[in-house]
Amino acid sequence: MNCSDCNSPAAPHELIGGLRPAMFLQRRFSRPARYEVVGVKCERVNEISGADIRAEGMTQDEYEKAPGDLAWYRDLWNSIHAAHGTRFDAWPFVCAYEFRRVL
Repeated sequence: MNCSDCNSPAAPHELIGGLRPAMFLQRRFSRPARYEVVGVKCERVNEISGADIRAEGMTQDEYEKAPGDLAWYRDLWNSIHAAHGTRFDAWPFVCAYEFRRVL
């Protein structure tokens, strides 16, 4: 880890929380998170619903400012996927996975 102001390595006391052996970690941080697939649905990207768009990360502020859910999602999709055949207007198939955390 480097200091943000210079290229010298950060001292251990500058790290957030300091360095500790793993045996001092809380149990919930010492084991990996486990997830179970609850549902899978495959559809064309253009058929996404407004609820699914908001589940993809559209904030309430963006929802209020956007002319429509689909227009916001189309712009986001095209900013991420630039290759031919993956653009929003090409109607690519996508698979949406729904997960549930297993404790």
